[in-house]
Amino acid sequence: MFFYLNKESLLNGEVVIIFQTENQIPNYKEITNFGELVEFKGESIPANWEYSLAEDMLYDIKDKPSPYHILKNKKWVVEDKEGFKEYCNTKINTVKNEILDYGFDYEINKVKHRQKCRVKDITFMAITALVMFLVKTFLHKDITRTWYFEDDFGYEMDMVKLVQLMFYGSNFVQSVYDTENFFKLLEEPKLINKDDYLAKIKDFMEGGN
Repeated sequence: MFFYLNKESLLNGEVVIIFQTENQIPNYKEITNFGELVEFKGESIPANWEYSLAEDMLYDIKDKPSPYHILKNKKWVVEDKEGFKEYCNTKINTVKNEILDYGFDYEINKVKHRQKCRVKDITFMAITALVMFLVKTFLHKDITRTWYFEDDFGYEMDMVKLVQLMFYGSNFVQSVYDTENFFKLLEEPKLINKDDYLAKIKDFMEGGN
């Protein structure tokens, strides 16, 4: 669908539709009875839009990569590199904190169970492992403890199994911060999403870089 909009209204922050047609009007700029027209192609006028005077183009604000991008020759380019870098780093921090808040999924018998990485979880895990070690060292006994994951799944663990969980968790947390460092030190700042971050974490945990 093609929409032909009043340019003056766009400059005032309003959308006034002059024509709405299924076919493009090739010479719409020559139609001056309703003021200068701006063409927009789409199913409907976006709810949140901006108008680029330089490009004479209305666009959906969702299509704008960041507040630091502008349209130039119909392509998005970074206008403020320092501002964009800071914007990217803020996004990286947000995604990192979201991932750390969730924790990680630990697989037991081909079923994944969520383990959070809160200070109290890590502290309790370390204390439990230490007690197991001390009992084995001084009392010569192998003991087990039931470890409960975030989904309330309880799994009986000996010292080796608990240390394996701790080792996996340690690698996960290290990989989260390695990933943060990787993205923040890119020569060209990159606007990443959660999937990008998780993919890089997986890469680090598998020994990549």
